[in-house]
Amino acid sequence: MMDQVIDMYRSLLDENKGEQEYQAFLEENTSFIPRHFVQNHGIHFDLVLRKLRISSDMITDFVFLSKSSISWNYVMIEIEKPSSKFFKDGALSLHNDFRSGIDQIKTWQAWFSNPNNKVHFEEQLSFLKKPVRDAPVEIKYVLVTGRRSEYEGRREKIDLIKSYESPDFKIMSFDSLCENYENNNELYLGIRRNKSVDIVTEKIISTNFLDWCDESDFTLSGPLKSSLIDLLSQEIQKARSGSKISQIWADRREETFRKLERMQAKNA
Repeated sequence: MMDQVIDMYRSLLDENKGEQEYQAFLEENTSFIPRHFVQNHGIHFDLVLRKLRISSDMITDFVFLSKSSISWNYVMIEIEKPSSKFFKDGALSLHNDFRSGIDQIKTWQAWFSNPNNKVHFEEQLSFLKKPVRDAPVEIKYVLVTGRRSEYEGRREKIDLIKSYESPDFKIMSFDSLCENYENNNELYLGIRRNKSVDIVTEKIISTNFLDWCDESDFTLSGPLKSSLIDLLSQEIQKARSGSKISQIWADRREETFRKLERMQAKNA
């Protein structure tokens, strides 16, 4: 199955599709989403947000949060197309496709360089900053564009592309997205709505978001809610038949179960 998905992805790269075709594929196959700037606690809540608005005229393709014990990374991902060019034909001169992608990132960087803008954006996602609420936030950027074949084996081209990177900005080709596919966990796909997130994924990826969230933080798809209720019921029943430590675990899972029921009632 894994090889089939990778083969499907590689075939898609050879087709001259629009950006939205590749956006849709990544939304359906979230293990392909870049993992640059992931800190030691992983991707927060195993959640990636699609088309998150930065400001009235700027929208990201994907955003995820990642934390350590002392800081947060908010990672902004911009995808172009596999057919986008790095260089003009037969030259070392940069193509307008690549310049356009770089300009997009620089526009974001300029906007976030205003402290008021950064604070405003952080407040949009403050309800997700759990349990390390007060740790500082760093904004990171990833640009996905073009094909590796344009620069592979050409040191001068590789160096020129890398010269646009910085400690908070990485550039990737579409080919590189499948290199760690087998090691990347799937992610919940979310859409931010005011002070909550709609999780549109229908299967269970993990349950850790339930342990920390308030019932107002998320709206869950119907199949996901049903699956989570079944899973928690089974875990509680199994723990109740175990040791004293298992009983404590069961109590905690029952609290989570009741939270999920309140979410279900609220969203009914």
